[in-house]
Amino acid sequence: MPLNSIKNILVVGAGAVGGYFGARLALAGAEVTFIARGGRLSAMQKGGLVLKRTDSAGGQREDRLKVFAAEKPDGKYDLIIISVKSMDTAAAAAIASGHLEEGGAVVSLQNGVENVDIIAENFPKESVIGGVVRSALSNDGFNTVSYISYPSVIIGAAFEEGRRHEAELKTLFTLAGIQILITDNIRAKQWEKLIWNIAFNPLSALTFATCGEMVKSERLSLIMRAVAEEAVQAALLCGVNLRKGAAQKALELDPAFNDFKTSTLQDVERNRKPEIEAIMLPVVRWAKEGKISAPFTECLYELLQFRHERWYHTFPRLAADVLAVNGDKLLLIERKHPPHGWAIPGGMVDYGESVESAAVREFFEETGIKKGERDITLLGVYSEPSRDKRGHTVSVVYYTFTDEAPIAADDAKSACYFPIDNLPPLVFDHKKVIEDYLAKTDGRRPDGR
Repeated sequence: MPLNSIKNILVVGAGAVGGYFGARLALAGAEVTFIARGGRLSAMQKGGLVLKRTDSAGGQREDRLKVFAAEKPDGKYDLIIISVKSMDTAAAAAIASGHLEEGGAVVSLQNGVENVDIIAENFPKESVIGGVVRSALSNDGFNTVSYISYPSVIIGAAFEEGRRHEAELKTLFTLAGIQILITDNIRAKQWEKLIWNIAFNPLSALTFATCGEMVKSERLSLIMRAVAEEAVQAALLCGVNLRKGAAQKALELDPAFNDFKTSTLQDVERNRKPEIEAIMLPVVRWAKEGKISAPFTECLYELLQFRHERWYHTFPRLAADVLAVNGDKLLLIERKHPPHGWAIPGGMVDYGESVESAAVREFFEETGIKKGERDITLLGVYSEPSRDKRGHTVSVVYYTFTDEAPIAADDAKSACYFPIDNLPPLVFDHKKVIEDYLAKTDGRRPDGR
């Protein structure tokens, strides 16, 4: 099915959101130019874009496409999509200014409630369209966008003069296979999204917790509910009367988002400045002016400002594991906590503790078998960032020999020996670890026998 009259599209900001929607439009036949910089620009120019979807059963589908990526726009475009972080909106609008065809549209696919007004300083009001993206999108490298459920979008004219664009944009996105809804009150939808963001994003950046972990925590849920209620009061002061129960509805998490890390947490893990101001300042400003009481939001804002205005670095977590061999059997533990399954005994290195000391300590705590540091031999270091879905964890793995009977304890639900040629399903990358051990030792015991 051919696209409508919108054929020439500029995407300013080729992160997860811009990359996904721009790629879907390109796959449908539109001519899409992506504006990017640094490593992302180089990766897109060399390797194009990859959309990677993981379904509920763990299966994956990839769409790969060549794209045109540049540092600056050149020419005129029927549609400009701005999908940068909110702190970069003014700069992005300035870059794109002068490149919109007469009668064209500019769509903001961003967090925050103030971006459309910033964009309108560079473009005619009748061209400015607001958007709200509903998705669990993340960047997996510079040119790969990962997602679980198919992202959808709500759009609506930011100013009454822009209504004429809505139907054509709906047709365009629909032809590209994107679920889209039109709203006559995009400001309210943006505030509803901000309420979700302000409830989840700040706390996730401080706790390093997934959305599901926060909702399941009674203590965090109370804080999230309070922050959401404060945002509802701020929306009222901005003339946006939200639906009853908007704060509570924000905490009703779709199960597909249980393991999702918020965009703010993703930024923190990648040592990028998180999008704090756009999410929190619309509430904090009213509180500082004494118009509303927002102690929870103000407290979280000051904590995040303290952390992110200082030098900081988010390091991978460090773990130590011990693979125990008993003849032609291996000792494995069944994990008590998520991710559930069978694994090599091990755990996190404590601050001030050597890796070797942590290895023998964790091995003893989980199996009841005592070993000294001289009894373990280094196998290797495993550092692939995606090896642990909870976060980047580097494991230093050792191996040893024992014929003692294990007693499961600490984080181990059970512990027992398995024949090397009949192992249960393993979590993390522990199957590869065992394969490396067998290749390195040719099946020999660590004592040389």
